[in-house]
Amino acid sequence: MILSLFHDIARLLSGRRLRVTPMDCSEERLRLMLVHVENEQARITQLHDKKQDEVRRLYRLTEQVDLQYRHGEYAFTLDDCADDLVGLRDRLESLEEKQRAIFHALQEKVLLNRQAAKLGSQKRVRLKDGIILALILAVLGILFYEWTHFQIDFGNLDPNHPHPPLSFWIFDTICCAIFLANFFFELRMAECKRWYWRTRWIDIITSLPLPPAQLLLHFGLGGTEFIRAGRFARLIRALRVLRAFRLFFFFWRGMDHLAEMLNIRLMKKSLLAGFALILVGALAITSAGEQGPGAENVQGFLPSLWWSFTTLVTGGFGDLYNPQTPFGRVLTVLLILAGMTIVGVFTATLTTILVGREERAQESRQNELLDHIKDDTDRTESLLRDLTEQQKEMARRIELLESRWNRSK
Repeated sequence: MILSLFHDIARLLSGRRLRVTPMDCSEERLRLMLVHVENEQARITQLHDKKQDEVRRLYRLTEQVDLQYRHGEYAFTLDDCADDLVGLRDRLESLEEKQRAIFHALQEKVLLNRQAAKLGSQKRVRLKDGIILALILAVLGILFYEWTHFQIDFGNLDPNHPHPPLSFWIFDTICCAIFLANFFFELRMAECKRWYWRTRWIDIITSLPLPPAQLLLHFGLGGTEFIRAGRFARLIRALRVLRAFRLFFFFWRGMDHLAEMLNIRLMKKSLLAGFALILVGALAITSAGEQGPGAENVQGFLPSLWWSFTTLVTGGFGDLYNPQTPFGRVLTVLLILAGMTIVGVFTATLTTILVGREERAQESRQNELLDHIKDDTDRTESLLRDLTEQQKEMARRIELLESRWNRSK
């Protein structure tokens, strides 16, 4: 369901036949691929260690220093060894990335196969995932309804403020119980528990049942208890916002397949960093307690989220709110600098993908021309061989005629 969507997106973006990715392989082949990658890692590591020992030996060597002029520049033997060492490190990093991708694909494949064996078929696994997705959307719909209809002014708490009906919290708790059951079911099916925790940690956090923030205000009896209830309510509200990111992570896992097909790992990292910074910036500016003209634009979480997004992506925060506190100004500067970096990386990666398509087309045309040249060369060599054979045959006949002529005399 989700992976097929990303298949279509990748097909539209790449404009070419999709290449095979680790997710397309069987479990047995993935294990074999992992063994080969690990063996190659061991071999390259051994070469790296030997080259590193050679570099250290050259550092200490004083009897002989070789300076040569090659490829338009001077270089010492030590420089060549250092370049070889850097090349080996690059190969190790490439192998480590390949090993992580294959290991991740293997664990996903094992998890899918074990769930299918337990539930009866892969179709039932997809049905389960579809139900989980529908429940996530339902919970997010209720959360959005609470944001728009039951707003709380944390600067002026009122225990009599209207709060969502209890049925919302009951439905949310039931959904959380289903999410937790699915989490521990998949955890049991997973081959590597550590991998599952590392890739699904957001699921356990967003599956914890939390009461609406407004209900907590009714437990304040006055004075410090009321203030503590308000602070705890704000914390609960911030935690509930994380559920919006559960949907993001639900689809984010599907981008692993897309990243393998389009090689957009750097773009994916920049997107993830951007979303994280937007969230951190929104939470930070909300808790900063800004005052002054336009401060109401950063009082709620959604307005502050929009302010953080605008600041990070465009730097145009002034139209919404210009921070007055030192903390707010430092935060704004950091968001702008981070945004410049992330947008630059994203743009460069996207440009590389688009230019890469043209480069691949040119490379294909170049290879086609080389094939034609090779064919012409082969035909020319064949003609030359034929001509050589014909010349030899003519020379042999001439010699034969000359010998006959001499005998006839």
